[in-house]
Amino acid sequence: MQWKDQWQSWQQQGHPLPYLLIDAAGFEGGWDEVPQQPWQMAESLFLGDLAIELRDVAPYLVQVKDWSEETLAVVQDLVQRQLALVLTLMPPPKEEDGAPPMSFAQLHRHLRRFSVVYGEGGKPLYFRFYDARLLPEVVEFMQPAQRADFMKPLSSVVGSEVKDVCYAWMAGNPNEVVCPA
Repeated sequence: MQWKDQWQSWQQQGHPLPYLLIDAAGFEGGWDEVPQQPWQMAESLFLGDLAIELRDVAPYLVQVKDWSEETLAVVQDLVQRQLALVLTLMPPPKEEDGAPPMSFAQLHRHLRRFSVVYGEGGKPLYFRFYDARLLPEVVEFMQPAQRADFMKPLSSVVGSEVKDVCYAWMAGNPNEVVCPA
């Protein structure tokens, strides 16, 4: 499936505008090099002094501003360069059509809870869930209940992997799929 087809499919299925997790550490010049035009909101997942001190290597949650081809081109470029992950929220249930999706602040809070995950025997692992290169291994390491909690508000998490293999988690189930070209 082409990125354009996936993008249109999300829109036609009634998904709220997608979010991205962008790893500013992947940009030589940090956050200042991240394209700013396609976002309606952007906020570091670090808070307080840490957000200021680590501005150029921090993870950022951003929400795209529209479904345009220009926005799609930027999203596609960032994902293919492994600098971002696309997050789509679950569409509202049919009986609640018109219900507002999870807010930016709610998703931001939800994601911040996962800076540490626990694997076998309760062993802690610092979860760089915003790093597209590490996400497949970390999600596999998570306990099933923790993975389900991470995915609870999300319809999908999609990121490009080496050699155009894409890892997508749909409703908490990891699947290897061919990346949208």
